[in-house]
Amino acid sequence: MEKERENDNKKIILPIILVLVLIISISALTYAIFRYSKEGRISNTVTTGTVTFSYTEMTNGISLENALPISDEVGKNLDSGTKNNGYFDFNVSCTMAGFSNVFYEVYATKLAVEDELDEKYVKVYLTDGTTDNPITGYDQVVPTYDKLKTSVKNSNAKQLYYGNFTSSGTQKFRLRMWISDEYMLVSNSEHFKIKVNVEAND
Repeated sequence: MEKERENDNKKIILPIILVLVLIISISALTYAIFRYSKEGRISNTVTTGTVTFSYTEMTNGISLENALPISDEVGKNLDSGTKNNGYFDFNVSCTMAGFSNVFYEVYATKLAVEDELDEKYVKVYLTDGTTDNPITGYDQVVPTYDKLKTSVKNSNAKQLYYGNFTSSGTQKFRLRMWISDEYMLVSNSEHFKIKVNVEAND
């Protein structure tokens, strides 16, 4: 009888020991996995950059006054020799520390003028200020002002360009604007004026 009790106790103790060993093994494995995943993460501190807009003209914009309709081929080659009918040069610069991706938008807002020219006749052409090659979006068809996308920063403005910096640097731009050769001349003088803005996205 005593021997039977000993055997029964052994039968009960053995499964308990096995369950305890299993629990300890699972706990150790879980701790090791958790510790590994926690230690495997790298914490990076990133300082985002500042975006600066600069231009050499007296105002940060371009206007059409006393201009005649011209073809796209002529418009793409306008020089700065003719007042109000040339181009507008500006730069967007970014200074940053660390690794980041700073997005920015170049957009235009119309300024109030008397006898405003319909924006469907205003051609807008943006090029790289260094090479004078067209920026993507201006390389196939020269858009009219009314066909430009609405700005993401200002619902009353038109997007000229949306880009980003991955390191400190400067992007030069050249903006040309002219009256489409589809415009029919009228007896009164019409005007169109825009202001160019640059803003970093949050």
